[in-house]
Amino acid sequence: MVKIFSMFPRAASASVVVLRLSVAAAFNLDVLGHFLPPTPAWYSVTRWLCSAALVVGIFTPLAAVFAALFALSELFDSGGGSLWPAVAAVNAVALSLLGPGDYSLDARLFGRRRFVMTARREPAPSEPPP
Repeated sequence: MVKIFSMFPRAASASVVVLRLSVAAAFNLDVLGHFLPPTPAWYSVTRWLCSAALVVGIFTPLAAVFAALFALSELFDSGGGSLWPAVAAVNAVALSLLGPGDYSLDARLFGRRRFVMTARREPAPSEPPP
């Protein structure tokens, strides 16, 4: 049988880019696709910086967690009138769990890490310590 899927498909990396873009868009748009109304300056600047970090893929898990927290705060501030912030928060949590993907600044700066854990063996009484 021909193997249809590779172990590390490129489509998965492209889909993480699409997810990053959608989380950044949902973070700044309302249900109808309009930009959110102006809020205090610090809030707007934080929202745009977080969105820019998500778009380019720098510190993606941290930026996604901030996006989820901001979306949940909007959900509770609106009194639950719309579930759009909840959907945006769920997408942001999914992105924070998935990570930045291959097409991001995080991947360029930090790359893939491989952790090899071995069991530590205590030396026998007759062996010299390492």
